[in-house]
Amino acid sequence: MAVKRSLSGVEGVKEVDVSLKEKKAWVTVDESVTEEVLEKAVEESGFKGKVIQREPAAGS
Repeated sequence: MAVKRSLSGVEGVKEVDVSLKEKKAWVTVDESVTEEVLEKAVEESGFKGKVIQREPAAGS
């Protein structure tokens, strides 16, 4: 899956889960990873993407 590979290649990304059916990805990242970096990674895989929600990691 191109989107998952692209997001997984971003420094600071810990986990990626993609649902093609829902057209969504859930990404666990370090605090240093910006929305812009994630959106660019999705676009580089040939898709459009936008961060729609950001929550602190569990235990933060």
